[in-house]
Amino acid sequence: MGARWLIGLRARWRLPGPLAGAMPMLAARLDRLLTPERMRIYPAIFLVLGLTTLVIDIVLGKVPKTLSGQTLLPDYLAHWTGGRLLLNGDLGHLYDPSVQHGLQNEVIGSSTQLSWFVSPPFAAVLYAPFALLSYPVSAGMWTVASTGLLVAAIVMMRPMLPRLGLRHWGLVTLVVAATQPVLELIGSGQDSALSLFLWVLGVRLLTSNRDRSAGVVFALGLLKPQLFIVAPLVLLLQCRFRALGAWVVTASGLGLVSLALVGPSGIHTWLSLPFTRLYQVQVQEGQAWKMEGLPSLVTSLAPPAMAATAQVTGLIVAVLVAAAFALEVRRSRGASIQAVWAFAAITTVVVSPHLVIYDLVLALPAFLYLLERHNQRVTRLSLLLLFGITWTTALRHVAAGHLAWPFSVVGAAWSVVPLAVLWSLLCRDFRSSRASTPSPIATAQESESSQRTEPLAGLVPLVDQQVETQEVGERPVTERLGLPVAPDRHETVGPGDMK
Repeated sequence: MGARWLIGLRARWRLPGPLAGAMPMLAARLDRLLTPERMRIYPAIFLVLGLTTLVIDIVLGKVPKTLSGQTLLPDYLAHWTGGRLLLNGDLGHLYDPSVQHGLQNEVIGSSTQLSWFVSPPFAAVLYAPFALLSYPVSAGMWTVASTGLLVAAIVMMRPMLPRLGLRHWGLVTLVVAATQPVLELIGSGQDSALSLFLWVLGVRLLTSNRDRSAGVVFALGLLKPQLFIVAPLVLLLQCRFRALGAWVVTASGLGLVSLALVGPSGIHTWLSLPFTRLYQVQVQEGQAWKMEGLPSLVTSLAPPAMAATAQVTGLIVAVLVAAAFALEVRRSRGASIQAVWAFAAITTVVVSPHLVIYDLVLALPAFLYLLERHNQRVTRLSLLLLFGITWTTALRHVAAGHLAWPFSVVGAAWSVVPLAVLWSLLCRDFRSSRASTPSPIATAQESESSQRTEPLAGLVPLVDQQVETQEVGERPVTERLGLPVAPDRHETVGPGDMK
């Protein structure tokens, strides 16, 4: 019921007067700018500029400090610290900020900044091998590992997206690499690439009926629990009890490892971290301008005096959206595996109370699934808007710092707006997939048949499968490319239907 209400709002939010006709025309013109040539040139420019800036900042700096004065891969320093404390046998102070700060000062020199290790205790085991190396060498190795995990995740997604992957997967890879979340992930040394890899691997294992292995993989995702907390819920609602059992066993094993490492007091310390004042200042407030979830948007729109109330309100709204998601999954046991987990991925990034910009990579399977299934104007423009909002995050943050409320909302987590539109599209697709669930073999046969009978279908991320309304004298995109026009099999939602 909640999901229907959210989707139904679009039908009620109509622009008055002349704007109702102007917005579709503006959207059509903007959509026509998304030609294949521009989709190659502009992402390449963003990618080159981003990588060049990162390389110059490192090369001209004094390692382990960069030219801008920041620590090399500042977020990775926290992971390295956790691994080094494990190697030093100082697990009694694994979450002690003063001990971590002292160790970091020995490695990078005197600094007032703390890169705080707050991951689950068992995560220190993952980073211990990297902590055997000096920090600059370890940071380089971690960058190579993160890049490899991103590439592996993209490669694993390709067979699940036969139309996108048929002829233009290189272009898809280029656009993904040029996004701000990916570049932020690499530049900061975060571990979200591992989360994406585990998510995609888990879905692939489910599609091949290897439920127990999938359950183990999803449990390993608890390295970042805020990104994988929805996984056991989906397994339960989909009645995948073998996968759920494997998840429970693996999660319990990770809990026992953590208990053996830090003891009950260490577990209590870790669980209480989000409620400490230092965590609020260092993480929630210090990184608030990078937060992208629905609770963050509600908080950032409120005046400072109402920040506490806004946080609670944001959490309540997020819970309602999560409940609508759970209800849809519960009713749709017949939906395809790919549809279920694409819906789960975008729900995770929308409702998470702690979702930093680099964590948006977890939604890549959902974005590509939408382009595969519903390559329509509202999908393309929502993704374009998300691309622009994330790339202007730092600029908007600086501007907001010089403005008083309400003008400071320019720096709010506006990426939630296109994410919400994409969530509603996935919700509608999820409902339409209830009727039947093809087996993995049937799905593979259908994909092979599609590739044989529709050799030009790989162009769907760039070209509509319908003829959009064109201005007089301008040819449709499909005609300019010399392609046949195929009828759109899905209802098109125009931006003019939303305010």
